[in-house]
Amino acid sequence: MHALSEAGWLGWLLRGSGMLVWLVWVVLLRFAGGTHPAVAIADSGLSPGRRLLGYVVLAVFVACFIPSIWSPVRS
Repeated sequence: MHALSEAGWLGWLLRGSGMLVWLVWVVLLRFAGGTHPAVAIADSGLSPGRRLLGYVVLAVFVACFIPSIWSPVRS
């Protein structure tokens, strides 16, 4: 703790900035392993149904984040 205090990190970690949670995740993920299991069939593409589903999901995503020009809420 003394080294953290000298480096100026102790107040940053303990003052409620919300960064302590992310630091814990970084430490946990560092030791959790970084390899991904191999896929069963590496050269297979998406089926037409899954490709269509991907385009539909992308369209919904874009439609949800388009800014509204005419809003019923007055500012």
